Amino acid sequence: MEKTLPYISAYGNIEKCLDRIIDAQTPKVFSQDFLATYLSLTGGGVRPVIKYLKNLGFLTDGGVPTELYHHFRAERSRGVAAAEALRIGYADLFEHNEYANRLNDDQLKDLIISVLQCASDDRRIPNILKSFNNVKKFADFDSNTNSHLAPDNHGLPGANPMSISTTNETPQQNHTDESKSVGLNLAYTVNLNLPESTNPEVFNAIFKSLKDNLLKND
Repeated sequence: MEKTLPYISAYGNIEKCLDRIIDAQTPKVFSQDFLATYLSLTGGGVRPVIKYLKNLGFLTDGGVPTELYHHFRAERSRGVAAAEALRIGYADLFEHNEYANRLNDDQLKDLIISVLQCASDDRRIPNILKSFNNVKKFADFDSNTNSHLAPDNHGLPGANPMSISTTNETPQQNHTDESKSVGLNLAYTVNLNLPESTNPEVFNAIFKSLKDNLLKND
């Protein structure tokens, strides 16, 4: 199966849409009517924006705004949410280079060609690159994702909760008087809500972020 990466040809509409989402009322369902009426975005070039937002985890398959969408609207978490959306939508790029967001346009183009295994003159390349960069304008990759978005599973809606328990313990010490130290047992539990999605790249991005940020040993 041929690999692909999310993009829209009228990529300028991505930045316009994200800008207007910030101030607009959050809809129950993000539809073409919402695009036209509340965001004042019309025309054939705008229609693919909804599918693009789904690919990035901002909307469910049914068009319902996710927690990631809400985090993006909030000024405090906007940059982190945009960065996480790029990690989700462009998981293949970050799998090949975890610092894909730091590449210049020529380097990013080469990475896209490598991932898609396509010719250098493939018409999709500039659209993918520009679509990526339009979202990156909002992104903050230097902040700690989990400190901003937890416990919302990086903004993705969950169907079934899954608990992951990790326990760190120090041996219990016996003591006979107050001068001796008391042993301490510590444990923490992380509740992870998995999204309703058939896209394996979504889960790859979630568990990679989990491994990098929660399960690392200090």
